[in-house]
Amino acid sequence: MVVYGPLKVEGVENVPRKGGLFISANHISDADPLAIGAATPRELHYMAKEELFSIPVMGTLMRWANAFPVKPRSADRAALRKAEGLVQSGKAVVIFPEGQSSETGEMQSFLPGVALLAKKAGVPIVPAGIIGTRRIIPYGSVIPRPAFRRVIVRFGKPLVFSKDEDTKEILERLRQAVAELIK
Repeated sequence: MVVYGPLKVEGVENVPRKGGLFISANHISDADPLAIGAATPRELHYMAKEELFSIPVMGTLMRWANAFPVKPRSADRAALRKAEGLVQSGKAVVIFPEGQSSETGEMQSFLPGVALLAKKAGVPIVPAGIIGTRRIIPYGSVIPRPAFRRVIVRFGKPLVFSKDEDTKEILERLRQAVAELIK
């Protein structure tokens, strides 16, 4: 991220240094995983769209960066089990609950997979807001361009949801928490 401009990190004290957790962030650019990775003080694993793994060099780089495939816009049970297993073993998993980067830069609705994981895994979800990566890799582009403008990653306080909570309520609370971080 230094090549593309300064990275400002806020709320990093909200990211537990140990134990399983999810980081749930807005998704405005293909540079978002790099920004989250640079801002977070621990090793991360990433859920990423399955089709990205079939791109020759990209697939190799993604596996190297601890990414694992998820079938977009589906109840991909294998990916959900993988994510749950990682957090149960004390790892941190990044989820972009919008399912894809936003064409307009506006936050989209969250898909239910993150709520299912929140209920089942019983680990904290740290909301994260990303600002500025859209200038580095705009929607529809794969070529980074130097922006030399600040990228901001903000982490909110961890949220914990019970198995009994309503899926829609979880999605709304989480979406509101992320929305507050990108204001």
